[in-house]
Amino acid sequence: AQAGVPGAVTIATNMAGRGTDIQLGGNAEYRLKDWIADERAAGREPDEAAIKKQKAALAEDIAAKKQAALEAFVGALSPEHRTRPGVCGKWSVKDVLAHVTVWSRYVTELARAGLAGRAATPHALWGPHPPARDLQDDALNEWMVGQTAAWSFGEVLGAQREVMTQLIGLAQSVPDAVLNDLDLEIKGLPWKKGKPLWQVLDHMSVEHIHEHLATIRAALRI
Repeated sequence: AQAGVPGAVTIATNMAGRGTDIQLGGNAEYRLKDWIADERAAGREPDEAAIKKQKAALAEDIAAKKQAALEAFVGALSPEHRTRPGVCGKWSVKDVLAHVTVWSRYVTELARAGLAGRAATPHALWGPHPPARDLQDDALNEWMVGQTAAWSFGEVLGAQREVMTQLIGLAQSVPDAVLNDLDLEIKGLPWKKGKPLWQVLDHMSVEHIHEHLATIRAALRI
């Protein structure tokens, strides 16, 4: 059984990578295996191109379901829980959303510009007031959160939703061969090396925020 398959707001933890990876909306690998089994049961043997296309389509579907699960989760929080500091390091739930929103916009624009064969401008990547070029990770993360400090929780969530819509739209507009090309290089996107573009877009956006959810739930004891 898969945690979080269509619409369920359930969480299964799998310790890997930087922290706890939250599977909401299902796991692409398991769903792909189910799809291949169904195809074979119907007398159709999917070739490599069909498998890659289905895997990318599943990733997009899972991203949409994870977004819905995220909105259901934060929508159930009280106003106090949404803005209480210290639920993820010193950040609040609102701060986490702001951080991921700015970061997702950055990755989306890098990919969009790279696919179009142009350089991404600092304003397109970061907004009207780009950060200093030499900021280290911690300082850059704090800068991201600071960009939306005066925003309401609803404004931050709306911006995060808009960026996710843009990211999914970008993935849907890219030809399957490009989306699955392991050798495709995009300037400024070092995480792409050896991975399909759809996987990078998913991990650097929707999966990014779900990495924080277990910490948030534990801090809020919900």
